[in-house]
Amino acid sequence: MSKSGSPSEPALDADSVSGEPATIPATPIESQQTAPRQRREGPSLLVLGLVAIALVLSLYIGTQVIGVLYNIVVPPMPPLPEGMTQLDYSSSAYGVDTWVYGTEANACDVVRFYEANGGTCRVSPFWCLNEEDTTSFEADAPGQNVGQCTGTMDFSLFVMRWNATIATRYLTDGQTHVNLSREILWGGMSATSTPAAP
Repeated sequence: MSKSGSPSEPALDADSVSGEPATIPATPIESQQTAPRQRREGPSLLVLGLVAIALVLSLYIGTQVIGVLYNIVVPPMPPLPEGMTQLDYSSSAYGVDTWVYGTEANACDVVRFYEANGGTCRVSPFWCLNEEDTTSFEADAPGQNVGQCTGTMDFSLFVMRWNATIATRYLTDGQTHVNLSREILWGGMSATSTPAAP
């Protein structure tokens, strides 16, 4: 038997002769592992949805807080007819204020204004008997009380109660004077009593 036909000697390829390792062809498993992974769209949409909900919720809460803070800094005024001139102002505490206004308007018209704006009014006898009556009782001295009106107003988380005392027959600063007071109830409790007229 010749040496070339001997089964004990393996055949040499060109790579083994050159001294470089032989490459093994890629199997289907390896080609699957090296393929780029596809991104999933589900979690990213969920995150965007949660961020949008959080943004809307924070905007809503922010507007509520800003409204409350604004009402603390600038509480509302009690109802006031047009054409009033401020004559005096005093404050005993933050949100507890008293104004004095003068006007040439008729006292009974001022009483009707406060009744139309949610006030409960008590009118002195013989005054403002009907819509046509203006001054049914002639007073000799100036400063004749015509009526007292009280009311409340809810705003934001708080309550304001107000009191207006209307008097007439003044000789200066308008024939009718209105002593207007307010008290802000910062606790938001309903007003069960009205402030006494000063």
